[in-house]
Amino acid sequence: LVNSQNLGYLRVIFDEASTQFFVKNLDAVKSQVDRSQIWRSLIYHVKLGRLSPVAYIDMVIAFLGKEREQATVTKVLTAAAEMLELFVTDEAVEKRYFEFLVSMAAGIEETSLRGIVVDHVLGFLSDHKLAKAWFDAGKVDFSACLSDSKTVHQMNKV
Repeated sequence: LVNSQNLGYLRVIFDEASTQFFVKNLDAVKSQVDRSQIWRSLIYHVKLGRLSPVAYIDMVIAFLGKEREQATVTKVLTAAAEMLELFVTDEAVEKRYFEFLVSMAAGIEETSLRGIVVDHVLGFLSDHKLAKAWFDAGKVDFSACLSDSKTVHQMNKV
């Protein structure tokens, strides 16, 4: 892997076979540093049109829940939010992603990492009418991912 252990300074463009391998098997990469690099490289693949935004979102749903390194989680969630905002119009993809965020936040014990994910849940609610409609209709409940009942009460007023 070029830039293995973050020892280089260049943009990596994977061939199609490597891209598809990582999209389907990112969890097979044991090094956190290498996985972080792959996540970042695949963001560029989306920007370059070499990977569809939906494929990246599906990869996030499949693999990000296992990551615990805050910088990687932040970068991936920020990129996914931008992709949803700019390129994805399929409400089913948005719904899968939102439900993933809620589930991921609920499953994280570390407060600072949970806070990062909850911020993205709240951002999704404020920026996406569809997510707010699901929340208002009672189809989505993410109170389990929040430890502060005051915050849950405030969200019920949104």
